[in-house]
Amino acid sequence: MAKKTKKEPTGGDNEKKEKFANTPRGWAEKWGVEFAQAKEFHRKWRENGKTAVSKYLGRDMKTTDPEAPGYNLNLFSANINTMMSMLYGKVPQVSVDRRWADPEDQVSRVAAEMASRLLNGDIESAGEDFSSVLRGTLQDRLIPGVGIARVRYSCDIDEETVEQDDSEDIGDEEFNKTKRDEWIEDVYVPWQDVYWSPCRYWSELRWVAFRIYKSKKEVKDFLKDEKDGDKIADELDYNSKAPLENATQKTSETWDKCEIWEIWDKETKQVFW
Repeated sequence: MAKKTKKEPTGGDNEKKEKFANTPRGWAEKWGVEFAQAKEFHRKWRENGKTAVSKYLGRDMKTTDPEAPGYNLNLFSANINTMMSMLYGKVPQVSVDRRWADPEDQVSRVAAEMASRLLNGDIESAGEDFSSVLRGTLQDRLIPGVGIARVRYSCDIDEETVEQDDSEDIGDEEFNKTKRDEWIEDVYVPWQDVYWSPCRYWSELRWVAFRIYKSKKEVKDFLKDEKDGDKIADELDYNSKAPLENATQKTSETWDKCEIWEIWDKETKQVFW
């Protein structure tokens, strides 16, 4: 009988990874492979997550009316609600402390107090959005097992045309960009709208992707500064609807939107859409 020898790895996977061209078409092919692997990696957890949400909402119970025959008490839902009340009761307050409590350092003391007031003011200006983000994230953590919130930076830029000087060649169009306003948004990410690269622990993660839904107008506004932005928006498919769920049925948004994945790639330090 012939003795079987263990075949050493040849690095074929790395060669396959390098074959994708550094072009939009090559990026699309590469991310298609990445997402196929990630979906298989996440499949079992997503199935269990849907089952847990269904149990929490009591979809498999005969009736939720205590007066009707066959009524069952949903202890899982009651337990989750109790844990949520224990873990989050009100919007937390920011506290900025000095590392070294030097009684003579009045500058640091005042600076810490100013930072605390500014940060707490930012939280209060967010109103109910900040609280709802925290509650949604906590509920996802307790039921399917992963709760995600993001902080997004946005700004408004004013562009003014620069007067051309005959003595300087500055091109056909030059603009002076001025930041008019800037703000930070707290964004809740539903647990179904995230994928990440297969990994054993977080430090090995190579990329993470977030799903968003946009109408054609929203896509055009997003691509307004890009070349051929309107043309790209017109060529996209608007045949997806963000899922909406309640205790009795599965529904979706009224109007179709474009399903977009925002991919943060750790290896190239780029964001792909």
